[in-house]
Amino acid sequence: MSQPLEFALVYYDPYDPLSYFSALLTFWPFVIGLLTFAAFVTHGELWMCVVGSGQLANELLNHVLKHAFAGQRPDGSAKQDFGFPSSHAQWVGFSLVLARYTFGRLHRPTFVQHIALFLFSGLCIATPVSRVYLGVHSYDQVAWGAAIGAMVGVMWVWIAKQEISRMILDLLSGLPGVGFSWRLCRD
Repeated sequence: MSQPLEFALVYYDPYDPLSYFSALLTFWPFVIGLLTFAAFVTHGELWMCVVGSGQLANELLNHVLKHAFAGQRPDGSAKQDFGFPSSHAQWVGFSLVLARYTFGRLHRPTFVQHIALFLFSGLCIATPVSRVYLGVHSYDQVAWGAAIGAMVGVMWVWIAKQEISRMILDLLSGLPGVGFSWRLCRD
């Protein structure tokens, strides 16, 4: 027996705790987006704009790829839209690359930051697995989604490190009333 998780089109077995946890992981990409926005607002770090804009570009690419390949979801899936590549897997693949890069830019990471990265990474790995467990994606769909997201993440970091990107961020940080920094992007 399966039942829908409120506010999402994902079905889970209410008698299976792993199924319920997998259904909750459906929201992990949204939480990442909120965390990125909160980090930007609270720390005034323009690097978070780079992360957020990359995530939006990644999501646009996913939409294009889904319609280009028109890959069907596994038989029995409650979702009827295209399933290849998995947008959840692509989102977390991108996010994991950017989080690891951002963490590597910290001068002296604290123990709490190490634990946060460990938990973040664990949830990013568990999310694609949960999509397969819930039957909304195949292994290929999540593997390709994560790989594409990671590749876009690597390319996005490379683009962000180019001089033109630095010039744009310098221009943005100099606008009246903005006053944000972007120290995490500097070498």
